[in-house]
Amino acid sequence: MKIILKIIRLLLAILTSFFFAVFATFTMFFIRKQKIWEYCFSKWANISLRALGIQIEISGKENLHSPAIYIMNHKSVADIFILPAISPSKSTILAKKEIEYIPFLSSAMKKGGCIFIDRSNKEKAIESMRKGLEDLGKDYSILVFPEGTRSETEEILPFKKGPFHIALHSKLPIIPVGSYGLHKIGVGKNILLNPGKVFVHIGEKIETKNWCIENINNHIKEMEESVKKSIAQSKSVNDLRQTNTK
Repeated sequence: MKIILKIIRLLLAILTSFFFAVFATFTMFFIRKQKIWEYCFSKWANISLRALGIQIEISGKENLHSPAIYIMNHKSVADIFILPAISPSKSTILAKKEIEYIPFLSSAMKKGGCIFIDRSNKEKAIESMRKGLEDLGKDYSILVFPEGTRSETEEILPFKKGPFHIALHSKLPIIPVGSYGLHKIGVGKNILLNPGKVFVHIGEKIETKNWCIENINNHIKEMEESVKKSIAQSKSVNDLRQTNTK
């Protein structure tokens, strides 16, 4: 019975994504595409999470800032809904190029300013990011999973350099976001998720105005530590809730 419920929830989330993708694709012919994207983005994410039976408890809301680069640890397919759900409406995603070939979804994402990158070609990826930034304008935030793939353990994977080239080029501040609780919901390539609660902490913004390419490896290490701190904060909220329910 549980597996059937998981499949039903997954199908509802897929249908939600399909509906918003089709809606956005066609309405963008008549209404300014940025307005439609801003209207649909967080609604799509929040409704999809409800369909999956996933709740989010957010701490650090006072640290929300726009425009900025939001970086979050990546453990589950649910992350593609969680980060947009907690971010400013004027946000777009840094996504792998493979998504560009999904009908309707890719069309809506392109019109919403999503930056697709070819992870197999470093130079092309950096060029795509720079062009994407120029097309977006100055008031959009960018959402990134800097590990590049999902981690199935409690440890975060080493961060890729790509997102931090965006910071070097744009000088946008970075907001470190950490989530905790997905190990109970489903991690890695598992798409049949359990319902449950995820705790998310939004860390304080980190300025990048004085960053330089020569120190990029040090900057990346600092960002890894900042995300680890946000994960620890979200875990402490989880532990507090567990204590209060005993």
